[in-house]
Amino acid sequence: MKLNLFILIFPIIIFSQTKQQYEFGKISTKETSLIKYKEDTTANAVVLYEEGRNYFKVVNNYVRLIKKNYFKIKIFNKEAFNKSNISIPLYVGKNSREQISDLRAITHNGAIKTYLDQKNVYSKKINENWEEIVFTFPNIKENSIIEYEYTITSPFFFNLSGWDFQSDIPKVKTLFTAEIPGNYKYNRKLKGYLSLDLNDASLKKNCFYLPNSSNSADCEVLKYGMNNVPAFIKEDHMLASSNYISTIKFELSEYMNFIGEKTRFSKSWKDVDKEFKNDKNIGLQSNKKGYFKKRIPEKILNNSNELEKAKEVYEYIKSHYNWNGNNGVFKNSRVKKAFEEKTGNSSEINLSLLNALAAANLQTNFVLLSTRNNGLPTEKYPVITDFNYLIVLLKINNENYLLDASSKHNKFGVLPYKCLNYMGRVMDFDQGSYWINIPPYTKSSTNVISKIVIDSTNNILAEIKNINTGYYATNQFKNIKNNTREEYLEFLKNPKNDINITSYSFENNITEKYNIIEQISLEFEEQENDFIIIYPFLIDILKSNPFKLKKRSYPVDFGYPFKLNYLTNIQIPKGVKVTDLPKSQQHSISNNAGSINLNIQEKEHSINISLRITINKYNFSPENYHELKVFFDKLISITNSNPIILKEI
Repeated sequence: MKLNLFILIFPIIIFSQTKQQYEFGKISTKETSLIKYKEDTTANAVVLYEEGRNYFKVVNNYVRLIKKNYFKIKIFNKEAFNKSNISIPLYVGKNSREQISDLRAITHNGAIKTYLDQKNVYSKKINENWEEIVFTFPNIKENSIIEYEYTITSPFFFNLSGWDFQSDIPKVKTLFTAEIPGNYKYNRKLKGYLSLDLNDASLKKNCFYLPNSSNSADCEVLKYGMNNVPAFIKEDHMLASSNYISTIKFELSEYMNFIGEKTRFSKSWKDVDKEFKNDKNIGLQSNKKGYFKKRIPEKILNNSNELEKAKEVYEYIKSHYNWNGNNGVFKNSRVKKAFEEKTGNSSEINLSLLNALAAANLQTNFVLLSTRNNGLPTEKYPVITDFNYLIVLLKINNENYLLDASSKHNKFGVLPYKCLNYMGRVMDFDQGSYWINIPPYTKSSTNVISKIVIDSTNNILAEIKNINTGYYATNQFKNIKNNTREEYLEFLKNPKNDINITSYSFENNITEKYNIIEQISLEFEEQENDFIIIYPFLIDILKSNPFKLKKRSYPVDFGYPFKLNYLTNIQIPKGVKVTDLPKSQQHSISNNAGSINLNIQEKEHSINISLRITINKYNFSPENYHELKVFFDKLISITNSNPIILKEI
């Protein structure tokens, strides 16, 4: 029986290299003499060439996935010496494991070659399913070329893991090929913002057969490649790098054996719903309503106001537990044990919340999501490994409330910043699961109210009230908690003013009003000249522009909209006049996405300064990057502009 190939046709683009383009151990004069990569003269290293080849082969009467990889990297300076530290992951199953072989590595320094000693290759366990092979290239110097190759033999056909065309250093050429027999079908997903220079699918006849069998399969031969790939540079205000790095991913969806029997691996959400409903770590843990009904105080359960009752249940569960720092999705979740011990992973805590709300006769489901640093989940078909977090959806009077009780500082109905990753999957075992938007809390702001008084002897005193709400409040609380008082206050104040902070206090209202209020008193150092110089923004607004790239190929994501308001009143005594005062100004981002409004008014004995910064939109496309960069340059310019200068008459 001959198997026909599952073919996915792509447009064919000419690529400059389609055959193996390297001979291990051979380095060209051009590569040796290269001291700078002309496409990126700031690069500390460059991948000269890399190639990955995946194919299937019968080894000792078993079908195995073979993955052969080769890399050649030029190291320009000491900043890239870390590229000589190599880690190769291997998957470990219950009864079998991936094996590495034919590992070779050379450090080239001109004509001098230093070979890797196999005694310096080590194996390290990462977790129960992964280990890594690690080694460091010997004799690394500036302008070294490192070269290595290896083969992985895998019994796990699902682990046709694909290829990263982009990394944190640029690449001259990168090529990936795969020969896939027609009885294996994979879903493929190309991620990133770069275009392939090679994108080719072709048919190879009778490429695969089993020993002692007349049956054979044709193969789909896939070739993907890129030339002159820029480095991926991480910057502030972005989701996980894995969303944007140019990559090809494979997921095994179906297998047909040589007698025509099919096994389907790629499941529908209906299949997943059915499995999860009876899963001992998820479905069965969400069915403990009776247990929690006996433990939630009757006073809470008897509250006739559903929203008030939900808030009381939420606070009860939140105060009962201490989060152990783990997420625990899909394994080792036991809500009864966690409740008794008053500690658990986030899944146990939130599944306890789910059960407790159900015990209070409230409508709930749990939601699977992927946190911001974990990458966006796949929406076209279920990829369960995409998810790493679990929260609760509560419905009251057709209004949705998304809840996370794992932190003492989470407010009812407000998810922590790490959860703001756009989409979650509601696991409704009765009606079927569905996607839901994950909206941010929309009232995050900083409000700084300052009063500066110049007394009759020209001493300068100031009082500041700093009110942070929403996500700014949680950020501020972390800063306060994770630093000493001295470190925090030094971080807080504008370094342009020479001041001493004489008193400080803060009021923590995160769990109730979702804000933190700080009261700060300070005095200026005596100024040794005839002028009084004051920079009006006593709290540092922005230390530097977060956007520094010439061009950014991936979106800017703040996570939530925000407002920053700075109000300063300066009291001026008689006998003192203003000699220099900054001008009012305005700047905006197109389509009402953001604005800066600086308003300065001089009165007879006072100056009023108002600075309002608004970002109404929290996700911007790469095309908006330059405009955002200019916007924040304007903000930096305003906060670092000429000071207010006063002089005695």
